[in-house]
Amino acid sequence: MVLTISVLFVDDEPGLLDIGKLFLERTSEFTVTTASSASVALDLLKSNGIQAIVSDYQMPGMDGIGFLKRVRAMDKAIPFILFTGKGREEIAIEAFENGADFYLQKGGEPVSQFAELMHKIKAAVDHRQNEAQVTTLNRLYTVLSATNKAIVRIHDKNELLNEICRIAVEKGGFTMVWAGIANPVNRLIEPVAVHGMSEGYLDRITISIDDGPRSLGPTSTAFRDGTYNVCNDIATDERMKPVRESALKQGYHSLAAFPFALDTKNAGVITFYASVSGYFTDQIVRLLDEQSSDLSFAFVTFDHEEQRITAENDLKTSELQYRRLFQTAQDAILILDGDTGEVIDANKFILDMLGYPLEYFVGKHLWELGFIKDKSIAQHAFTELKMNGYIRYEDIPLEKNDGQGFNVEFISNVYLVGDKKIIQCNIRDITDKKLVQDALRASETRYRRLFETAQDGILILDEETGTIVDANKFILEMLGYPLEYFVGKHLWELGFIKDKSIAQHAFTELKMNGYIRYENLPLETKDGQGINVEFISNVYLVGDKKILQCNIRDITARKLAEDALAESDARLNSILQGSPMPQFVIDKDHRVISWNKAIEEYSGVHEAEVLGTRDQWKAFYATERPVLADLLVDEKIELLPEWYQGTVTHSRLVEGAYETTGFLQKIGVSGKWLYFTAAPIRNADGAIIGAVETLEDITERKSAEEALLQANKKLTILNNVTWHDILNQLMGLRTYLELSKREIKDSRILAYIDKEEKVTEVIQWQIEFTRNYHDIGAQAPKWQILSDIISLAIRQLNPPGIGVNVAVKGAEIFADPLIEKVFYNLMENSLRHGDHVTHMDYSVRETEDDLIIIYCDDGVGISGEDKKKLFQKGFGKHTGLGLFLSKEILAITGISITENGEPGKGVRFEITVPMGIYRFAGRT
Repeated sequence: MVLTISVLFVDDEPGLLDIGKLFLERTSEFTVTTASSASVALDLLKSNGIQAIVSDYQMPGMDGIGFLKRVRAMDKAIPFILFTGKGREEIAIEAFENGADFYLQKGGEPVSQFAELMHKIKAAVDHRQNEAQVTTLNRLYTVLSATNKAIVRIHDKNELLNEICRIAVEKGGFTMVWAGIANPVNRLIEPVAVHGMSEGYLDRITISIDDGPRSLGPTSTAFRDGTYNVCNDIATDERMKPVRESALKQGYHSLAAFPFALDTKNAGVITFYASVSGYFTDQIVRLLDEQSSDLSFAFVTFDHEEQRITAENDLKTSELQYRRLFQTAQDAILILDGDTGEVIDANKFILDMLGYPLEYFVGKHLWELGFIKDKSIAQHAFTELKMNGYIRYEDIPLEKNDGQGFNVEFISNVYLVGDKKIIQCNIRDITDKKLVQDALRASETRYRRLFETAQDGILILDEETGTIVDANKFILEMLGYPLEYFVGKHLWELGFIKDKSIAQHAFTELKMNGYIRYENLPLETKDGQGINVEFISNVYLVGDKKILQCNIRDITARKLAEDALAESDARLNSILQGSPMPQFVIDKDHRVISWNKAIEEYSGVHEAEVLGTRDQWKAFYATERPVLADLLVDEKIELLPEWYQGTVTHSRLVEGAYETTGFLQKIGVSGKWLYFTAAPIRNADGAIIGAVETLEDITERKSAEEALLQANKKLTILNNVTWHDILNQLMGLRTYLELSKREIKDSRILAYIDKEEKVTEVIQWQIEFTRNYHDIGAQAPKWQILSDIISLAIRQLNPPGIGVNVAVKGAEIFADPLIEKVFYNLMENSLRHGDHVTHMDYSVRETEDDLIIIYCDDGVGISGEDKKKLFQKGFGKHTGLGLFLSKEILAITGISITENGEPGKGVRFEITVPMGIYRFAGRT
């Protein structure tokens, strides 16, 4: 039987809706509901049982992507096909990212077009149904696994039934599951466990285990027949008539009942309810039947266990527990006769650990076993055990059957079992423990080596008393004191710290906060020489004891360098003040340190208002936020380049330029477009220590650019709407021409129709050409990394089985953003017309005046006749943009393209980039 698929067809063109419905419903495989907008379609989805959606992209109110997002928020599984004349790759990518099953472009030959659409609908529906079936079966396998784990873990019948019902609902996705046990007194199946949406449903039904009016339903039938019973449509099954209304109200549409444990005193039935009709397929029923079999086995096991527990006495129970512990213990255990010292038992752990069978141990004394090399230890142990009843060795060397040596902890005790003495020997492998101890000693050695060779002075203090317990070699040499001078003293008792209050305050703050830092602390060496240091101290835990570590770094040389830098800054400021351009200087922490006269005149803000007094200057350096950011409107701060924001290291502060508006609104420059340029200031070592910022007012130019941009936007919107509408009408015209050919037999009229179709095809190609040509130059050219552009084109094309070599490292070109289409078109032409292409190659070559980008393949090449018209409009119109459009894209920034390949040996396109619009990363 052929199943009919219910399709929702969404398009704002009534003619295309009629054509789509006509084509799809010509077979008995589809029924079509149409909608002229996404909002109408969303209402239809709520109640019409739709199984698949076909939608246009460009529609008023809500486009196809917006509609897709709304659909996926309601239903993750319904098939969705975007059927549109808008053929941009980014639309297709966005559609797939938001859950579309297929993307199909309008505009082809109508019969083939709709045949492909029907194929896509059926493929999407089949895929989604198979996916749902696989998901359901996977969930049920999870239910089976969880059920078996519950059977192993839970030993109470009611608790087990409750857990199985919970697992089935939460992991299996059933609406409700309940389990009942047959009561032999009242002859009813009484619920003992339920999970899911029931809301009193079980209180309204009575299920008898005997024949009669109350015994017609699937649950009672399953119990009496001893096999599962299924109702796959509660709405139509006559057996469900007494409870149908209540069941449907709860959202139940199908159910299946499975008997369990029929041969035990706790025979019962477990019943599963699903929210859709036809849910219980043969595979699902088999899995659930397997679950009921597992449950039956568990109940039989419960009965046997109860009988065994009743029959066994306390001694056997105790012996069983001991035996289980003995065999599963994670220590090796030997049991010895307390009188003779002979081994009478050994657990599995010691057999695995030493590699000997049980027979090797039984009947021997410890000193007769080969794995104990020192026999005297074993003989002494037995003697001491007889005397004291306990012995312990922390580290005994043993040897395995394969000759491998290891160390163990050996503990032995004497016990009474009844009136007989036994000796239990516990043997624990301490190899890992010894490795940890060795690693700890190695770590302590490494720390000591680091402590002694550190290029900072280090003092170690006791956290409780504050007295020094150790000092490294560096601080002894830096200050000129011996170790004995430090040990046992407090910081404030040491002569090299002149301000004792600093040391006392430091210890108090360390006790409170665990950390302290002084950036510029004056000290004095033993010979009276003054030095400046950076002092950092932290609290650490060593084992369970707290210690204080003080790191002391000599910064005297750095202070001298900073003073020299201050002098250099003064010279730079003198030059800056004489500049006619508005300029200011920031330091390496992005704080403003100089503000010239020209920027004062431009902004009306004086240098003192930006830099402040000396006290304010210090306050600026005490904050983490750059002073530059304090000059900007808050909402503009995140627009700053990274090196303005202080989010990158100083070594990455490089030359750059930036356009923006409103940046200096806080200091009176409002509504102006400014062009920022920045040049780094470097010290003698080449390290960046700041930057000079220059401003240029470009408000008039930006106003003119904005006016032009708005005009282009309006023109683009008008063109897009016109192209979309004309292409939709052309598709309708081509469809009706095709239908006319099928109905008309007159050869003359058919000849006219063939000519009309050719004219229609030409019109469509011309519209597509103008749409592609319109995009050229729509955006401003920009610098682009050549390898990134080519890689993007390769990813979009994904040429199957073809090697692509890209050797253009470091090259950047200034070109129209559409240049990626040029490289895409070159490779697509190779795939379409190269015949046997197996390799593509990109490379660059620099001449005295130009950069040549070379693209080659190993296909059939281009004939001499085709070379003459290769870049003419219309040639290659079936290969995407065509080489004519590629040439136009490149020409925007003065780039040219030629083809110099040899016919029969592949193509060779050479793209010539003039000097000034190419560069290489890292080259000055």
